[in-house]
Amino acid sequence: TQVFGSPIEPASAALVVTQNSVTGLDARNNIFKNTQTFTPGTPRIYSCWVPAGFTFTTFNYNDLYGNNGTGGNPTLYHTGRIGSSNYTTLSNWQAASGQDLNSVSVVPVFVSNTDLHLIPESSGGLNASATPVLNVTTDFDGQFRNGFTPDMGADEVGAPEIVDAGITDIFFEPAPCA
Repeated sequence: TQVFGSPIEPASAALVVTQNSVTGLDARNNIFKNTQTFTPGTPRIYSCWVPAGFTFTTFNYNDLYGNNGTGGNPTLYHTGRIGSSNYTTLSNWQAASGQDLNSVSVVPVFVSNTDLHLIPESSGGLNASATPVLNVTTDFDGQFRNGFTPDMGADEVGAPEIVDAGITDIFFEPAPCA
């Protein structure tokens, strides 16, 4: 999402809330990755941008990730923005928002820009680091979520195996003699 009409345009954010009237925002177990780049001026990118006075309901167990521009690109990454205040690090964002206490800032490595399956060996900080959410029992392609420690994001990388104890023997008690 690109955000225009702000005092720092151009800018972009992975999650933008534009109105304080938004209520009941429950954002858990998400990946908010923003690596968009700009070349004019000194643009900024964010994982999360909310208006001043916005009240979070639940915002936790998320991956908030972005990076600064390189090779002459002046883009600057900030974890979040509340009103007109920028929060560069995850800990700054946590202190200012009072949210995301169990969140991380880990590079999520996807198969491609169109295949959003995480590559397990490259996204270790996201595996088994989320929290169970009632009624969210499968990921975006139908794999079962781990009921105790699901993965962050829409893909359950370490999908739990369904263990079948199986039947190994059947015993019959002989009928008593009369």
